Amino acid sequence: MSDPAVVEPSGSSQRQQPPFLPPSEWRIYSLLARHGPLTVRQMLDALPQDGSKGHHQYMTVRTLALRLVEKGYLAEGPKGAAAGPSSVVVFSPLVPYDEALDRHLDHFVAQYALGGKSDIQAFRRAIERHLNE
Repeated sequence: MSDPAVVEPSGSSQRQQPPFLPPSEWRIYSLLARHGPLTVRQMLDALPQDGSKGHHQYMTVRTLALRLVEKGYLAEGPKGAAAGPSSVVVFSPLVPYDEALDRHLDHFVAQYALGGKSDIQAFRRAIERHLNE
């Protein structure tokens, strides 16, 4: 069963693998994949705040969301109007969260488990510590 928050891409049934995301983009993608579709303002309200919700933060979140659109992780909904309250854009996830998480975990293991099984066992111990917190 597919996730109702995931917007299926139109066109071909085979989709290219989206690129690996840095942490700042992953935070935005993860939020939308779990709670989307959302506007930039809704994303700002849902993200943990480390300061005031100023214009810079709004523009940063918007820029990150637009990057995720370019990378194929999000869809940008149509604007209701060129300006004003109806000009709000809604962003929706295109890639199922479990698929993206599996891909990022595989990337992490390939990048950091250079010692083979012993490194993977260390990952397992770290995961178990986090599960027990």
